[in-house]
Amino acid sequence: MPVSSSLSWPLVFPLQPSTMDVLDAADYSYDFHRDIKATGEEVVARFFDDALGKDVTGLRGFKWHTPAGQFAGATVDESFVYMSLRMRTILYEPGRRLAMSVDRSSLPLGRQILQVMETAPRPGGCHMRWRIAIRYLPGMSPVAPAVRPLFRRIFEQNLDAVTKHFDAAHRR
Repeated sequence: MPVSSSLSWPLVFPLQPSTMDVLDAADYSYDFHRDIKATGEEVVARFFDDALGKDVTGLRGFKWHTPAGQFAGATVDESFVYMSLRMRTILYEPGRRLAMSVDRSSLPLGRQILQVMETAPRPGGCHMRWRIAIRYLPGMSPVAPAVRPLFRRIFEQNLDAVTKHFDAAHRR
């Protein structure tokens, strides 16, 4: 079920549009790897499925401003009980790579944020690499280490939920 706009936080903080070079210019990057029992296309789609909310604490869902589930040229809001984000596709290679710029947020999270999901086929599924690169707001570098563990847990919970979904589907 798509998220209602009334369940979203106002996206009052604009971020600078990200390009792929944010991966190299980031002040900090999260870098996760996981083998998942599904195709790359299925894995990426699951990250944007409202049903993920039953396994990800605080996730309310997604509001698509473009056709739902079509990642080329997509703009989508992700809403949590504590914040909302607007993401825009900057690069999409079906089954291989999705790169999204975070263009607006309800919290002052950074100057630029880029997430890149890359998948490569492997026997029985795919290997996924998920990177989230952040360029801090001026003066925020000293505070950043305190919030990194919180965001790491949020990202890991997303990965765990996606992996769990496909493990269960594989067992069926």
